[in-house]
Amino acid sequence: MQKTFEIIAGIIILIFISVVLWQIIDRNSTEKITSSVQVGYVSEQLPPDPGDASLANLEGIDANQNGVRDDVEIAIFNLHKDSLENREILMAGSAALQSTISYFISKTSQDSDSTSEALAKFAYCLSENSEMDRTKEMAILKSLVINTVDREVAYESYKQSRNGTVQQVVEASIEECRSLQID
Repeated sequence: MQKTFEIIAGIIILIFISVVLWQIIDRNSTEKITSSVQVGYVSEQLPPDPGDASLANLEGIDANQNGVRDDVEIAIFNLHKDSLENREILMAGSAALQSTISYFISKTSQDSDSTSEALAKFAYCLSENSEMDRTKEMAILKSLVINTVDREVAYESYKQSRNGTVQQVVEASIEECRSLQID
């Protein structure tokens, strides 16, 4: 009986040590993710990390042309590795925030209206169709997307363009939240 207990205790200790080592190794390897990532049955391709090049101009780098800057896409993945749904909602919100910068470049009222509607849908998605903390996630996302002085100027210009306008609450289904489109 004593011998069986020692064997079981030894196995438990080995499993514990293996898990700790695996987490240390896994933490180091996830910092270098730029290739295929398997989450459940969905495989995603993360773009290469643009590094400081993401700060070089107003729009940043979007190598895979999905409407989300590559540095932001990688950050969203790293913040929500275990939830594809959260990543999709935040990617859609990021595209909506990024469109405030596009408005600054185009300065058309159509872009301003489309952006406003996309941001309203995103806010609804965070509060009604997700378990995420809306205030916290919005602040994090804004700090990722609006992360230079020029981008802050563009964002403020968009906000000023909306002064005196009213944006109604725009409801969105979970499917719409996971794939917001900006017209």
